[in-house]
Amino acid sequence: MRAIAIIPTYNEVANIARLVRELFSRHPDIHVLVIDDASPDGTANIVKHLQGRYRRLELLERPAKLGLGSAYREAFQSVLNRPEIEVVVTMDADFSHEPKAIADLLEALAGVEVAIGSRYIPGGAVNRWPLRRRLLSRFANWYARTILRAPVRDLTAGYHAIRAAVLRNLPWARIRTDGYGFLIELKWRLIASGARMREVPIVFTERRRGASKLSRSTIWEAVWLPWHLRFRA
Repeated sequence: MRAIAIIPTYNEVANIARLVRELFSRHPDIHVLVIDDASPDGTANIVKHLQGRYRRLELLERPAKLGLGSAYREAFQSVLNRPEIEVVVTMDADFSHEPKAIADLLEALAGVEVAIGSRYIPGGAVNRWPLRRRLLSRFANWYARTILRAPVRDLTAGYHAIRAAVLRNLPWARIRTDGYGFLIELKWRLIASGARMREVPIVFTERRRGASKLSRSTIWEAVWLPWHLRFRA
């Protein structure tokens, strides 16, 4: 199946070249779309340089830092207009999502429309997070899962393989979450569409290079978003 990996970036100069090389080394037939939010560290320039070597590497540059959800919406709009794309993979740029796990996600799509790389099922794990961060993530997942009555253990996961056909049928005009809450809304919309899902255990490793982008606004968004989705979306 023809797959494309979407990778949002902001100040990922320490990671992006190594990630691109490993992706194409492990998955020579994959397409990769990097969507960069005007990184001041020159992330986009690194990608442009790599395009000379990797013909399946694409770059979408945006004028400012506009948020993870906004980046994914724009990237989806770009790739879903291409009928040859059958599967869309979403992943982080900082190696918290291991490139080798893409093969497991694609294999897990047999008989379902969505495969989720899950930290919170047997076999999944999180490395190098302090206890406070672990508890916060666990609570956020329980909170959102309970309010939305969602049959997914890791609603905040960012590592997916999704069949393009179900993505094309989502009500994109109604999907407006700009921050990390987009990951919750995406799954909720997919569940509401009737998409079948399977969770695959992954080991999530906190970034070694660069700065974490978790903020207070991210936490606040996680508080109100499930209620908004359940009663107003």
